[in-house]
Amino acid sequence: MIHEILGINYYVIGPSLCLLMTGVFLLISDLSFKLKPRHQSIVVIFGLFITGILIYLKYGEFVKLGISSHFSSMILLDEFSLFGDFLLYIIAVCTLPLLWSASGALMEKRTEAIVLVLMSLSGFMLMTSSEHYLMLFIGLEIGSISLYALAGLNRNDPYSNEAALKYFLFGSFASAVLVYGVSLIYTSISSIGFFETALSIAYIGDSNIPLTAVIGLLLFTFGLLFKVSAAPFHAWAPDVYQGAPTAYVGYMAAIVKTSSFVVLARLFTIIFPLLSIDRSIVFQIISVLSVVLGSFFAITQSDFKRLIAYSGVAQAGLIFSGIASGGQATISSLFYLSIVRPIRVKINSKFIYPEFSKIANSFNVKVEKKSRRIDIQPVGYDVPRGFGIPFGGYFWLPLSLFIVTRNLNFCFGLFSYHLFLCIGPPFLGVLFIMGHKWVGTLMQVNEMCFAALFLFFLFVGINEIYLIWKNKKPLK
Repeated sequence: MIHEILGINYYVIGPSLCLLMTGVFLLISDLSFKLKPRHQSIVVIFGLFITGILIYLKYGEFVKLGISSHFSSMILLDEFSLFGDFLLYIIAVCTLPLLWSASGALMEKRTEAIVLVLMSLSGFMLMTSSEHYLMLFIGLEIGSISLYALAGLNRNDPYSNEAALKYFLFGSFASAVLVYGVSLIYTSISSIGFFETALSIAYIGDSNIPLTAVIGLLLFTFGLLFKVSAAPFHAWAPDVYQGAPTAYVGYMAAIVKTSSFVVLARLFTIIFPLLSIDRSIVFQIISVLSVVLGSFFAITQSDFKRLIAYSGVAQAGLIFSGIASGGQATISSLFYLSIVRPIRVKINSKFIYPEFSKIANSFNVKVEKKSRRIDIQPVGYDVPRGFGIPFGGYFWLPLSLFIVTRNLNFCFGLFSYHLFLCIGPPFLGVLFIMGHKWVGTLMQVNEMCFAALFLFFLFVGINEIYLIWKNKKPLK
């Protein structure tokens, strides 16, 4: 009886518990028995394997129960929690082999590094499954504190010490903003969870909601935007990434953004549609500002890790643009976060770059690979010519705007242009490698046209949203 009243269901928190117990067991066994790296790897692999099984069993519970609350409405079982667990698990499986090989350079701190990774993963999984705001905060802090320590693991490196201190200070400030927002929500409408807040707003009526509740929701959102390093809340990211251990930068960026965006997607799907306030202009400004500032400052960076940080700022703006719009645009943003971006990087590294390298080697031409771009530099050229991989952020940001405004003509035009980019620029690149120097000019023109068309599509989308806002028509 008590078990049913409290809603105790260990399946819904099984993945987080398994990772937590794996980290604790690894730490205790290493202190007690001085495990060899081979034995430590067996413990980690076994823990990840059991975690994967528990995520599958959690999915089975969702099929059986549907959307449901557990542990006295503290933990939520819904599509977002399953999506967050699955995506975080994929990130861990893909990055842990690299982290394991890189942790050898940390010598005696290898175990601490892997334990911190497991603890952070456990905390962020708990965060994405939380219905109660305070439980969300607990998961966020478990994950964040682990990353603070991970950033400062190289104690002999002053940059690492600076990174840990800045990450701790800015992260604590972001958490304080988030908790202050929660306190305003609770004191205004006596709600402390996502669905509880939605029910309170629906019961009170949109016109009777206190201003402090709206401010609380905005502060809650801004606290999460600090975590994803969206502009203008991104100042901490470049210094933190530069000082953190190199192999762990990608993991730190991916896991925080993924969990925070899942929570933001739940917020903008459940609560914000009930409010009549037009939030689109403010949040779309944040999205565009993130893309512009992130892309602009990334160009000037000479340090690779700082480049990753500013690239993350731009990507945060792209993903947030869809989530802030709600509905179908939220689905497109989560699709981009989980599938499109990794696929583009993989296609470039596994298919496009190797083929261009083969052609370039036969013509003695230098070809350089970037994550989502190919640069070609023949002998005698000081500045390389290149092209980007299409269907990236420059496609999804305008597309999310056109989806919101239901402009199917521009959706089709944008899609057709990026289909052309799949064929035209690579063909010009091959001709340029083969020695047709006049093609270099065409490649420069193509990049200028690409930038101009992106700004054009972006202007059209923002202008349509502005006209909708001016005419006081709600976005659907």
